[in-house]
Amino acid sequence: MSSFLDWEVDLLQSLMELRVSFVDTIVKIINFTGEVTFFTILLPIIYWLVSKRVGFQLAIVLFVSYYVNVFLKDLFEWSRPFIMHADRIKPLVDQGGYTFPSGHSQHSFAVWAFLASVIRRRSFTIFAILMIIAVGFSRLYSGVHFPKDVLFGWFLGAVIVLITSLIIRNQLLSTLSNRICLAIAIIIPIVLLPLYHGVTNGRLDQEGAYQASGLLAFSILGYVWEREKVNFSISKSWVQKVIACVIGLIGIILIKEGFKLFLPEEAIADFFRYGMIGLWTIAIAPRVFVKLRLAATNR
Repeated sequence: MSSFLDWEVDLLQSLMELRVSFVDTIVKIINFTGEVTFFTILLPIIYWLVSKRVGFQLAIVLFVSYYVNVFLKDLFEWSRPFIMHADRIKPLVDQGGYTFPSGHSQHSFAVWAFLASVIRRRSFTIFAILMIIAVGFSRLYSGVHFPKDVLFGWFLGAVIVLITSLIIRNQLLSTLSNRICLAIAIIIPIVLLPLYHGVTNGRLDQEGAYQASGLLAFSILGYVWEREKVNFSISKSWVQKVIACVIGLIGIILIKEGFKLFLPEEAIADFFRYGMIGLWTIAIAPRVFVKLRLAATNR
C-alpha cells in the first residue's frame, strides 16, 4: 500500500510541476462542470426545455450519486493529498471535505454516462467520455484527489447508472401508483438520514447528506404532484422555453439563498431548503409555466 501511495503522490507532484496559468484556468472551468451546482443547473434545463422523462430520471441519478458520495466520504474520512502531503502537493483550487471517493468524478460519470445511454448518438457518447476523463484529470491536476479517488468515483458512477438504467428500462417508476411514490418519498429521509448518522464515522459533510435526501424525497413528491395536477408539455417555441428557463432558474436561486434568511443554520434546514428546490424544479415551476402560458398542459 505504501508504494502504491508513493506512486500516487509522485504522479500528482509531476502534474503540479506542469502547471501553467492558461491550463490552470481551463482546469478550473472543467472542475466546475463536475460540481453538484453545475448539474443542478443542467438538470432543470433538460427537464423544462428538452424532456420531462429524461430530466426526472437524471434527477434520481444525480441525487442518489450525491448521497452515496457524501455517505462514503464521511465513512472513510480519508484526507486530501494536499493535507497528507503538504510538503509536496499544493492545491490549485480551494477544496474542503474528505477525498475518497471523488464526487466530481462520480457525478460526472453518472450524469454523462446516463445521458449517453439515453441519447445513443456516437458524437454525444464521445463527448460524454471526454467530459468524464477531463473532470477526472482536472481533479488530479488540481492536487485535490488521489488517482484511486477518481477511479473509484468512476466505478460508483457506473454502478449507479447500471442500476438506474435497469429500473428505467423496466418502467418501474411510471408504473408505480401515486400512493406508493408518496410512501417512497416519506421513507427516503426515514431510512437515509439515520443510516448516515448510524454508520458514518464523521460529520464533516452532514449538510450534503441532508441536501441529497431532501432533493430525492421532494423531487418524488413533485413527480406525483406534476403527474396528477399539472402534466405539462414542453413548448415548441424557443422564446417561451428561454423565458420559462430564466423564471425557473431565478426561482431556484431565490429558494437556495432566500430561505437562508429565515431558516436556522442546521442540517435539517438544508433538507427542507434543497427539498423545496427539488419540488420547485419538478412541479411548481412547470405549474407557473402553464399559468403564464409558457407551456401547455395535457390534463
